[in-house]
Amino acid sequence: MFSNNKPHTREYVIKMKPHASDEDIKKMRDEIVSKGGEVCQEYKVYPPDQAVKCAFLPDTCVDDIRNNPKVEEMSVDAVTEGHKK
Repeated sequence: MFSNNKPHTREYVIKMKPHASDEDIKKMRDEIVSKGGEVCQEYKVYPPDQAVKCAFLPDTCVDDIRNNPKVEEMSVDAVTEGHKK
């Protein structure tokens, strides 16, 4: 299903700013998908009511997501980094 001409992807953990609305969470998911990413997991952390997404992102859109004002922190998922697909 994956072709060789796709950009390299990595799994990132994206932490949104605390108390993001459901609408903001949905917009973030839509943005990831629209840029060629794939959200593989979503959950909330309490406290501080923080939405977290694990997503595979192509290298071409990492900066766009990182610079989103709703994103507090973004990092490569260290667990999967050693096990590339």
